[in-house]
Amino acid sequence: MSETPGKALPMGDGPPLHYRVLGEGPPLLLLHGFGCDGHSFDGLADRLKERFRVIIPDQRGHGQSAACAFPDVREATDPLDDLADDAVHLIDHAAGQPVVALGWSMGAAVLFSAVARHGQGRFAGLVVEDMAPRVARGPGWDLGLIGAGSPKETAAVAERMSEDWPQVVERMAPRVFADAETPMAKDLQCSMLDSDPEAMALLWHALATADFRETCSAIDIPVFLTRGAHSRLYPAETMDWLAARMANAQSRTYSQSGHAPHLEEPARFAADLAAFAERCVFGQDEPT
Repeated sequence: MSETPGKALPMGDGPPLHYRVLGEGPPLLLLHGFGCDGHSFDGLADRLKERFRVIIPDQRGHGQSAACAFPDVREATDPLDDLADDAVHLIDHAAGQPVVALGWSMGAAVLFSAVARHGQGRFAGLVVEDMAPRVARGPGWDLGLIGAGSPKETAAVAERMSEDWPQVVERMAPRVFADAETPMAKDLQCSMLDSDPEAMALLWHALATADFRETCSAIDIPVFLTRGAHSRLYPAETMDWLAARMANAQSRTYSQSGHAPHLEEPARFAADLAAFAERCVFGQDEPT
C-alpha cells in the first residue's frame, strides 16, 4: 500500500488543483458533493485503499482547491464544464487508464458533464450517489431536488450563497443525513465553510440550469445507482428513472441513510462499491 497526500495538478497559469492518491491497484476516482471537499471520502478511502488506487481531488472552488477558481467567477458561464474538464485532466494525469468513478451528488453531475463533453472512454464504470440528471423541476419533470422550483427559481438561491454562505451551510448540512442531529452534520458544515462562496454561487446556478437527461439515457457502460431510503434531497423515483434508461445499470437503496450512504452506512457501501468496481475491471460478480 502507498499513500501520496497533497499532490498538486498544474492548472495553467492559476493555482493548482489539490488531490490525494491512496493505495495501489485499479484506479478509483471519488468526486465529492457541492460545497464539500475530498475529506468527505476519508472513511471510504480507508476501506478501499488495500484494493484500489483511490484518487480524491478537492474540486475547483472547494477545500484546498478553493483558490483554484473559475477563469473569471463573474463571467464564466458553465462551471460544470470546468469541473468536468478538470476530472478528465486528472484521470489522464493520475490514472493513465479508464477509471471507475464515483460521483456523490454534484460529483455525479460532473461525471455526466464529462461524459457529455468527452465520451465514456475514460470510464470503466460510474457510481451515482443520490443525484438527479436535472436538479430543477418544471413541466414534465418532478424528480429533481425536493423543494426546488423552476430553473430560474432554483438559480435565485445562488444570490444567498454569495451573500451569506455560512448561513446557507448551516441549513444545508443537516439535510444531508437521515438523522439531522448526527455529529457528522457539524463535521460536514465545518468543511463546507472552506469553500469559496462566489464559486459556490456560480456552481449552484449551473446545477440549477443543467439538464443531463439525454446524456444519461445514452450511457451504456456499467453504472451503479445508489441512494439512501431517507434522502431529503431526491425522491426514490429519480433513481428508478435513471435505472430504466441506462442500458447497463444496477441500483441499491441503503435503508439507514439519507443523501450520503458512503458516510451513513460506510461498511456496506464500501463493500458494494468494491464489488462493483472489481466487476468493471475484472468481470467479477455484481454486489449481492
